[in-house]
Parts: sequence; C-alpha cells; structure tokens
Amino acid sequence: MPAILTIPPVVEPLSLAEVKDHLKVETIADDALITRLITTARQQVEKQINKVLINQSWAIYLDNWLAYGEVELPVSPVNQINNLRTFSIDDIASIVDPSHYYADLVSDPQRLILRGSRIWQKPGRPANGIEIDVTAGFGTEGDSVPGPLRQAMFLLITHWYENRQPDCSGAPIVSVTSALQALLAPYKRVRL
Repeated sequence: MPAILTIPPVVEPLSLAEVKDHLKVETIADDALITRLITTARQQVEKQINKVLINQSWAIYLDNWLAYGEVELPVSPVNQINNLRTFSIDDIASIVDPSHYYADLVSDPQRLILRGSRIWQKPGRPANGIEIDVTAGFGTEGDSVPGPLRQAMFLLITHWYENRQPDCSGAPIVSVTSALQALLAPYKRVRL
C-alpha cells in the first residue's frame, strides 16, 4: 500500500531562530546549512519513529478492499481524512460517503472501518483503484510536536553541525545514538 506525500509541511518543528540560538550561532553565514539540517533532522526522526511530525498531506493507495472491512493507515498520526475515493476502469473518481466508514484515529495503527452492514464501493481500476487523502502530523505549529521529538532534532542538528567531516576512526558515536534512541523510543510503533 503506497503512501505518497502530496503537500509537504509548511513549517518545520524547529525554526531557524530556535536552532541558531541553540547552536549559539549569531551570523547568517551558515543559515542555508542550518535550514537543510533542520529538514534532514525532521526527516530522520520521522523515519526512525515511522510517524510524521508536522502536518502534511498524503495520498494512500490500495488496489482493492481487504476482506474484513478494515484498512490500516500506513501514515500516522492521521488527524483528518480529507477524501476517500474509488476509481472506475476509465479513471473516473467516485467519493465514498463518509457515513459508510468510521475513522479510528485513536488506535495504533490508525484505521478505517466499514460501518455495520455497509459494503465498500468496488474499484474498477485494477491498480491503485482506491485513494485515501489524509492530513497527518502532530499539528500545524512547531510547538505541537512533542518535546522529546523536538529535542531529538536538536541533538541531531547539533551533532551534524559540529561534526561536518566524516569520522574516519571507525569508532561508533555511542553517546549521540543512545541519547537519540532514548528520546525516540516512546514514539516508536511496537510490532508484535
């Protein structure tokens, strides 16, 4: 089930001013570098915890409905289902009535559940016949992202900013790795 980012976040969880203050940088000489590090740190944290930090839009595609009437959403935390549609063999979209399904946004993983005796509209298109448009993230502002995840970003940015050359010694960076994992562990999805 592919999930494709359709609208990236408008802001980052950390502002350039916050990061420069944290790094004790007073000039503008490294602003472009620091801005790239902020984005890279967000993406790295998102990858590690398999969740997106700041609101962004995603399109999730399925070929067909699952037999038991439930769809697990691969992007989280979803805070809104914007559209659910199926496509005909001629690529004509039909919106699925929201009263036909329940969006369980509390469970982990989050899911769509078919209500009662209703049935899903069958897609005509054999591949990616179902599209679910969602908004996912902890919120629209940097402060809506949990503190430990923001701190993990600060940790990564500081490490990358202060260690711009590759470490050729072969020694593992244990202090950064263990601190990062401690900050991220509560937010990782546990698979049983």
